[in-house]
Amino acid sequence: MRKEENSIVLEPGDKLYRYDLGEKLDTEWLTDYSSPEYSFSEYGPKNKIGLFFFYNDISAAKNTLAQAVYNQKKMGTIYNYGTITSCQVIDDIRLLDLEAGLSSCSDKIRFLHQIGLNVITELFYNYQFKRPFSELQNSLEDLLSTDQSLSSAAENVINEFFYNFPPLLGQSLTDFDNGEVFKEMLENNEFEGYVFMEDFISDTYCLLSSDKITAPEHEIIDINSNEELQKFIASIELNEKLRKQ
Repeated sequence: MRKEENSIVLEPGDKLYRYDLGEKLDTEWLTDYSSPEYSFSEYGPKNKIGLFFFYNDISAAKNTLAQAVYNQKKMGTIYNYGTITSCQVIDDIRLLDLEAGLSSCSDKIRFLHQIGLNVITELFYNYQFKRPFSELQNSLEDLLSTDQSLSSAAENVINEFFYNFPPLLGQSLTDFDNGEVFKEMLENNEFEGYVFMEDFISDTYCLLSSDKITAPEHEIIDINSNEELQKFIASIELNEKLRKQ
């Protein structure tokens, strides 16, 4: 993996990981696969256009699996098995870097505008809060202003719009119908995906295609007997209790 201007380039031999609930997964990458935790009656599958999301650290995949198991249990669905899937990069993959040096959502919006990828339009929608990105048009103008007071106020509005911690902007760019629009933007600028942060252990690597990675290798995990996963789940449960106190 190497850093280039505005981008991260995955290199041959780099390993990528992701998690899934359950154990019955296909032996090839499928664009129509949808995780059971990311399909909604109102909008359909969150990953509507079949992008590929990975971590570069297996611990992030296992920790997120633990969180998914915990979330599903709270909703009454018990999973006894989960899957950690790995693959290797076989050719350079150029990804838009939406993480390095961009600590807030307002930083990312400013950066995207500077490189000609304006997402503050009616084509993008914040599905978490049911608000179109276009609501931020005036805030974007203020954000780019040389007036520091206007710019600072705009930062607060934008960060609140995307819930800045953890920052939801990165994932929301490809949520549901946003995916097709942002994918076209990336392709038009010769990016093969993008990188963003939603986990402190590892950034998330979104690939538009599976053409440059090896076939998936699946490791089935018995959730109840796997000590590492049980430690992750126990930590999640403890943090949940502490938040309620």
